[in-house]
Amino acid sequence: MPVINVPFRLIFAYNPQAKTDITDPTVLFLERRTVMRFTVGRTF
Repeated sequence: MPVINVPFRLIFAYNPQAKTDITDPTVLFLERRTVMRFTVGRTF
């Protein structure tokens, strides 16, 4: 992970094994296949 001297992060996640089949009776809840998150932190 590259280090940049700014107090925010942009995170992208991909889950190829996400449970997205609504007709499957073993699936308790649906999962997202991709997620994009933006976080702001504190500097030291």
